[in-house]
Amino acid sequence: MKTLLLARHGEAERTAVLLGQTNPPLSERGLEQARALASDWTDLGVERLIASKLQRSQDTAKVVGYRLLLEIEADCRLNELSYGLWDGKPWADIEDSYPETAKRKLLDWWGVTPEGGEAAYDFYARVEAAWRFLVAAPESTIGVVGHTAVNAVIVDLARRKNQPGGGDAPDWDLIQRFEQEPGAFLRLEVASS
Repeated sequence: MKTLLLARHGEAERTAVLLGQTNPPLSERGLEQARALASDWTDLGVERLIASKLQRSQDTAKVVGYRLLLEIEADCRLNELSYGLWDGKPWADIEDSYPETAKRKLLDWWGVTPEGGEAAYDFYARVEAAWRFLVAAPESTIGVVGHTAVNAVIVDLARRKNQPGGGDAPDWDLIQRFEQEPGAFLRLEVASS
């Protein structure tokens, strides 16, 4: 068995927007959350630390890595979903600028891709490639600093790959309902490949 510790980055300086692949640093509160995460992981035996390439994840991982004496590996497959032209915009601005697409998106979040954004199945496939890498890694405990949607997909993959009858298709409803506070983590026990 392998343990994956899935953390969401600390709070970013920009809030109340679709962050997507925008790249703000952590807020002061986000730095506090990163320090708390580092403390929480101190005695969990983390052997490897991997984070998305986005600054908010890198900033969080730097605090954790410093505390745990681990180098950070950056993996762009763990980057958040890209919303294209919507990245970094508040929802009210999106509704004003793209009213029809915004309405459709609310009705079918994973089925509607904003202009220039990443399609849901492309995103899922990207994160699944990271998942396969994590599960095949030789370390028994890996810390991952990612994003809400990324971690939701990893949770869905764990369900699909490690439980009988987990299904072949992504559970978009489960992924949509997944919530994770900034700086929070969950522990997944997964079968090694």
